[in-house]
Amino acid sequence: MAMSTDEKVTKLDLAKEAAHLVVELLDERNEVGVMSWDTEFIWDVPVRAARDKTAIHHAIATIKAGGGTDGYPALKEAYAVLFERPALLKHVIFLSDGQMTRGDFQGLLRRMAKDKITVSTVAIGKDADVQLMVDVAKWGKGRFYYTEDSQTIPRIFTLETQLASKASLVEQPFTPRLTAPGHEAMQEIDWRSVPPLGGYVATTVKSQAELVLMSHQEDPVLATWRYGLGRSAAFTSDAKAKWGVLWLRWREFNRFWAQLVRWTLRSGSRSDTVARVERHDEVGEIVVDAIDGKGEFINFLDSQVGVVAPNRERTVIDLEQVGPGRYRGRFPAAQEGVYLVGMAQRKGDRVVGSQLAGLVVPYGQELRDLGVDEALLRELAELTGGGALPAPRDAFLKTRRRSRIAVEIWPWLVGLAAFLLIPDVALRRLGPGALGRLAARVRGRKEGP
Repeated sequence: MAMSTDEKVTKLDLAKEAAHLVVELLDERNEVGVMSWDTEFIWDVPVRAARDKTAIHHAIATIKAGGGTDGYPALKEAYAVLFERPALLKHVIFLSDGQMTRGDFQGLLRRMAKDKITVSTVAIGKDADVQLMVDVAKWGKGRFYYTEDSQTIPRIFTLETQLASKASLVEQPFTPRLTAPGHEAMQEIDWRSVPPLGGYVATTVKSQAELVLMSHQEDPVLATWRYGLGRSAAFTSDAKAKWGVLWLRWREFNRFWAQLVRWTLRSGSRSDTVARVERHDEVGEIVVDAIDGKGEFINFLDSQVGVVAPNRERTVIDLEQVGPGRYRGRFPAAQEGVYLVGMAQRKGDRVVGSQLAGLVVPYGQELRDLGVDEALLRELAELTGGGALPAPRDAFLKTRRRSRIAVEIWPWLVGLAAFLLIPDVALRRLGPGALGRLAARVRGRKEGP
């Protein structure tokens, strides 16, 4: 790892703390090594079994900062050492906060991946060589992490160690902590009485998702996400008698799941708020009317609106109350295309209503009034040697080419053969001269009295 020191609590201090946590996660069956590098690399902890953790912690604590970020020789040395180890799972966490000296990373990492050695990368801050770190993680068949908050380094190392060691199952009792008390699905639930869960699957929350419940290690336990008109929720523990045995006895258990599932469904029930979006003179106008079930106006709501323009530019506006239960806001709508408008109304910590709406700005009126460009059509016909057609149906009648269509005649031949089969059988039964005798009888009857 390469780190600079320009803070009271330095990035190096946090990186060392992360290394301490990684060591604590390992048992005596695992091996661990710690290397620091700048323009040169040093094995602060040569690869060894994670038995004597006291000695390993002491060696990590003595790591000092240097200058420069020449990571290729360090990574090459890690490959050479790990290649000789008999371990079934070999993984490298590669951390840096600066621009990297170039080397044949791609070739090296392809050899490492071929030898079943994976590499994950952690880039810290805007000065990091982000693109190279992304490529190293991709070539090394690992994961890439980026953070501008150096305080998250220990958590990233902990998560990466669990994922890399296939120990993403965290089976430790913990009490989930509510991080989004204003979420619609979390209302009217007594979170002070929530019992502990027995474990969860360690994951990371997506950047656009909302973290609702968090574990003792600040991992997501419940996260929700809106995508277009859809809603989704991810719960990383379980609702059975393995990890959720105490939750099954929790009096709020049924309410929690009912509200969460209901939140993901499309609502067909009456809302206390009704919104409409219109456009006037290149300005979009949002009007929200708030009336409760008793027909009384709901005043003093905290209403915010997010607008996504056709060019994907996002703006957030506040709605102003302009009358009893009525709120209004405006946003620029000069671009042609579709505007996505998301609204939410809150009163204190309670969500009164939320809506998703759209505004379509069509093409300019002058484009509708132009009509058919007959001059252009005539010019195209002259340039290509064609001409104007008086009626649309003539497009299918003129300049038609002769074509041959193959028709199968074998069904007719089979039918004729079947028809001739009957007289053929009859002639064979009557014998030779049957037709002559039949003709003579007919003539005899005609000549008789």
